[in-house]
Amino acid sequence: MSGPRSSPLTVLSMHQPWASLLVYGLKRIEGRGWPTEHTGQLWIHSTSKQATAQEIEEMQSFYRQIHEQEGTDISPNVPKTYPTSVLLGCVEVVACCSADDMESWHTLPDTIKQEIGSPFCFLCENPRRLVVPQQMRGHPKLWQLPSKTANSLTAALKTPPDPICFSWSKYGRPDVAGAEAKTKSSRSNVWYDKYGKAKQDQEVRQ
Repeated sequence: MSGPRSSPLTVLSMHQPWASLLVYGLKRIEGRGWPTEHTGQLWIHSTSKQATAQEIEEMQSFYRQIHEQEGTDISPNVPKTYPTSVLLGCVEVVACCSADDMESWHTLPDTIKQEIGSPFCFLCENPRRLVVPQQMRGHPKLWQLPSKTANSLTAALKTPPDPICFSWSKYGRPDVAGAEAKTKSSRSNVWYDKYGKAKQDQEVRQ
């Protein structure tokens, strides 16, 4: 007798080093230029674009500073490698909020707001990573892996070493107008002016 049928896996392809920082629990907001109604498990795939040493150093320093302000030493959680073109692991997406809603979220600490960098924010928690990342090609936006691969991949997941305890529920919920109600955020202009298009929204480049 065959086991229970699994659902297809929803996947998001991201550039390194952001992809690994997310599945290691250091990054808690994934920014995009488009909203999503997807919640629940989201698998993270790294694109073929190699991260530069400068990008890795800057992003590690950025998240180290944020977590230190919250009283957390992230040294045990920093990835040692940033592999490309692989399925890395997964996170749980609890909501998608506009940057404006995030900025006006009064109970959200300023340290977390520093992670806002795109018009829409995927709020992520419960990161887990594959023991052995799986080599594969990615796709733009959200895409799916067939259900026949779900069981084997889920069984190979593990939590990061010395996981950072984090839950969005402790901050309540913002007064969200709805992802479909907002297509532009003033924050996106600030991000564009500071970092340029390449880092405004890490869209997929296979």
